[in-house]
Amino acid sequence: MGVVNGGRQWRRLFVAAVALMVVSPALRAQALGVGKLLVASREVGDPNFSRTVVLLVRYGRTGVVGLILNRPSQTPLSVALKGMEEARGRSDPIYLGGPVGLGGALALLRTQEPPPEAPRVLDGVHLLSSREELARGLASRAGPASLRVYLGYAGWTHPRLQAEVSRRIWHVLDGSSGIVFDAYPASLWERLIPKAEPKLARLQ
Repeated sequence: MGVVNGGRQWRRLFVAAVALMVVSPALRAQALGVGKLLVASREVGDPNFSRTVVLLVRYGRTGVVGLILNRPSQTPLSVALKGMEEARGRSDPIYLGGPVGLGGALALLRTQEPPPEAPRVLDGVHLLSSREELARGLASRAGPASLRVYLGYAGWTHPRLQAEVSRRIWHVLDGSSGIVFDAYPASLWERLIPKAEPKLARLQ
């Protein structure tokens, strides 16, 4: 009887432990890399990253670079890039890509014909990081559904980002071109956070 009761007690403890286990898309997508999304947790208070969705566009030995996808500014490209002839007449906004390097711009272009030397971020999505690449992207007349320009970026060292993910400052999801070029970027975090947050496992 003692063995039976002990077995039942062990089973109850096991069930309780499993019920408290976190099952999350973030935990399934822990392999950080280019094309991953970082969805800020509700507890993030830093105004630079509160309620943000960040796409990782570079992940290498020199560090990690990401672009905040859901902060369109009120400034049109024609004003933000007034030194570029190719931006003339563009009314779509420049995005606030992050707190680092605010003097420069990066862009994401959706195309099935990769520009020369523009690294792939996702299937059909490429990073434009030089003035020449950005000028060509603008000259192609790609609209906001295919081209988005970001002022500044977010940056981490590998250990720093991994530590932040481990502390659940960020939830990690797989990116997609549909998310990158979402038609309503300002509400992207509100729509992604329920999918990204940990859920309690339920035993049938």
